[in-house]
Parts: sequence; C-alpha cells; structure tokens
Amino acid sequence: MKAIIENNKVRLVTEFSTVNCTIIVPFLNIEKMKQATNCRIQKVEATQVDFNHNAGKLAKVTISVRFSQIEKYLNNSDAVYCENKDEYFNLLGKGNVYYSNRNILNCDKVRLYAFGFF
Repeated sequence: MKAIIENNKVRLVTEFSTVNCTIIVPFLNIEKMKQATNCRIQKVEATQVDFNHNAGKLAKVTISVRFSQIEKYLNNSDAVYCENKDEYFNLLGKGNVYYSNRNILNCDKVRLYAFGFF
C-alpha cells in the first residue's frame, strides 16, 4: 500500500485502486493523456496559470484512473498541508515521521508537459 494525496487528504491505495485526479494539461495533450493512462475523463474546463509557458490554451481536467496507470506522472507534495495529516502521522507513529514520509504523491500535481509537448 502507498500513501497519496487526493482532494487534500491522505489516502492509502494499492496499484489497482481507482483515484480521481484534477490536473492541468494543455488542450492538445488531453488525447495523449487519455491514451497513456487509460483514464475516464469526467470534466474539462479552460484555466489559466500564473507562470509563463508555451503550452497554448490550458485545461483543468478531472479524470478517474487506476493508480498504477497515473503513478509515474504524479509529483510529490508535503502531507503537512492535508486535512487529515494528524491521522496519517499517528498511523506512522509520531517518532517515525521523516521528511520522506511527509513528501508523498499528489493526485492533483503533474508536470505541465507530462504527457508530451502540445
């Protein structure tokens, strides 16, 4: 089992668990993302970011996908900012919370060009 961040909460999953991700990708990479992850797209809406990029128009895409299919694309985040961080840290044991235990995969964070260039 692995710990992930989903909807700002820590959750334990296996490679066969289904997770919901809301990620930002270029509109032109949505089809590549679908092919790479075998996901089901639930919602697509246009969005903007506050940094410079060459990706053209961006979309905030909500998908449902098996964890093993999306795992390699996810970035890490610190579990300290999650709503249920205390429960997660209690599960680990207060003396065993190292930075590596706090820095876990986040279902809402992928690199902008994770699924190829537009």
